[in-house]
Amino acid sequence: PPLAFLRGTLDAMLVAFSTSSSSASLPVEMSVAEKNLGIGRPVFSTVLPVGVAIGRDGTAMYVALLSVFGAQALGIPLAAPDLVLILFVSTLIAVSAPPVPSAALFMMSAVLSTIGISDVQAAVIVGFILPFDRFLDMMRTVPNVTSNLTNATIVARAANEIDVEVFKRKPVE
Repeated sequence: PPLAFLRGTLDAMLVAFSTSSSSASLPVEMSVAEKNLGIGRPVFSTVLPVGVAIGRDGTAMYVALLSVFGAQALGIPLAAPDLVLILFVSTLIAVSAPPVPSAALFMMSAVLSTIGISDVQAAVIVGFILPFDRFLDMMRTVPNVTSNLTNATIVARAANEIDVEVFKRKPVE
């Protein structure tokens, strides 16, 4: 049930929101996976660190959306191939971005350069977004952590490494 999952992962989401760091959230993710979701240690001790290393869904969405915003703000028309290119490069950026606050903002120039935005124009876009990035970073770290826990839950369910009774009960405080 989605509500049981969200209720069980709330602590990890709050830590992710407040720290803006997937790495800093990892200990809480592991605790939540075991105590609130009933995921077996073999699953969460493997899936969650891999997710922190390469699973940045929020970063991929952010970089792609900000690249489209930047192109529109500069009056650069984007065709379907440009959007596919943005999607591809944003995914690569998200996988390679370090799990520290605001890393994606400064890696975004790679995406912007692929659609013809110069370094000076990219600096203007980054400079425009920078004052708001702390809040945006808090918002994009939550999907990263939530998707890591979702993946761990799916793997645990498939491997029969989940205690359904623990999953359905109220979270441990």
